[in-house]
Amino acid sequence: MNILMIALAFAIGLVLGLLAFLVIQKSKLNNAKNAANELLEQAKKNVEKLEREAYVKAKEKLYSERNQFQSQVRQKENELSREEEKLRKKEKEQRRFENQVREKESSLHRLQKEIDAGKQRIAAQEEKLKEIVEKELQQLERLSGLQRDEARQKLIDKLVAQAKSEAVQMIIDIKNEAQENARWEAI
Repeated sequence: MNILMIALAFAIGLVLGLLAFLVIQKSKLNNAKNAANELLEQAKKNVEKLEREAYVKAKEKLYSERNQFQSQVRQKENELSREEEKLRKKEKEQRRFENQVREKESSLHRLQKEIDAGKQRIAAQEEKLKEIVEKELQQLERLSGLQRDEARQKLIDKLVAQAKSEAVQMIIDIKNEAQENARWEAI
């Protein structure tokens, strides 16, 4: 009986030990689950916190980069505006210069016409003078009895001097008018 009691005590001890072991293991498991849940909850909070921080940093970076980009765009727009203004001024200056060139060409063309007309008047006057010289020579020959060549030479000298004087005066007048026109156009 002693053996039976020992065996029974041993079996009861074994069952109680096994139950105690299971209870302890279950308690450890529950503690581990609770710790795991707490760790998981803490990890979720940390992840949420990190996500918020990352979102805020990303938002700040985006805002900063957007401001920097807008600043660069404004700077480029200002540069473009300055370049456009320079270009407009150059185009205006070029148009003004082209207008001046056209005006001067027109003035030169007009002066050339005046010179050509003056030359034609001089040529016409020379023809008239030749006719007058011829008439005067004939009249002088009749009146003076001088030889034709002598009378002709005197009359030619007189008329040439008069024609030169008139031609010089006409050229001076045309030159003065051209200079005056050029001065007005230069202003």
